[in-house]
Amino acid sequence: MSSRTNLKDMGKHIAELRKAKGYTQKELSELLDVSDKTISKWECGDIAPDITILQLLAKELNTTIEDILCAGMVNKEEKNKSINNKKKLIKEVIICILLILSTIIFIINIEGYYKWDVTRLRNNKEVLIDGYLITNKKESKIIIQKLLITNSNIGYETQKEIEEYRIIIYNEEEAIYSKTLKNDINNEIIEKENIIIDNLKRINKKDLKIKIELKNNKQTKMLYKIEF
Repeated sequence: MSSRTNLKDMGKHIAELRKAKGYTQKELSELLDVSDKTISKWECGDIAPDITILQLLAKELNTTIEDILCAGMVNKEEKNKSINNKKKLIKEVIICILLILSTIIFIINIEGYYKWDVTRLRNNKEVLIDGYLITNKKESKIIIQKLLITNSNIGYETQKEIEEYRIIIYNEEEAIYSKTLKNDINNEIIEKENIIIDNLKRINKKDLKIKIELKNNKQTKMLYKIEF
C-alpha cells in the first residue's frame, strides 16, 4: 500500500467482510493461525496482511486477493455499475409505460372525437318530419327518413299547382343546406324519403331549424319553419 489512508481503507474492508461472514476477530485469527491482535491491527489500518497469508484470508472471507488489496473498490465499481444499470432500466420502463399511456389516451381521444352521437329529429304537427341528427366533435350529418306534407296544410287548391318545394336547413340562423326538389307526385301529399345531408359542421339540436318553401308558377310561399 502506498499510504496510511489506503491501509485504513483496506482494514475497514476486511472488517466488513469478516462481519459479513459472521466471524469474530478471534475466530478469524484461529482460521488463519494468527493472533487476534494481528486481525485488529489489519482492521485498524496499522499494518497490512502479509503477502503469504493473503490467499488464505481471501478464501476465508469468500473474496479475492485483488478485492482485499483494492479495499473493495472493484466490487464497489461493479455494484455501482449494477445500480446504474438498474436505474437506466427503471427509467426506460417508466418511459415505455408513459408512451403506452400516452398512446392509449390519444386513441381514446381520437375515438371520442369521431364517436357519433345520434339525436332523433321528429315533428308531427303540420309537417311530418322524421329523421336523425348524427354528430361527433368534428362534423354532423342529417338524415331525414320521411318528409310528409298534406294538401290540407298547403293552402293551394290542388296539388298540381305546386311545381317544386325547397328545403332549407339553418344552424344558428345560418343557412347550411338548401335543396330544391321537383314535385312529381300527383296525389294529395308531398312525400320525400331518405334525404341525407352530410359533411356539415358540428350542429346542436337546439340550434337546428328547417324551413320548407313551396313554389308554383306565380309565387313562392314559405310554408313552415320547424324548430326542434
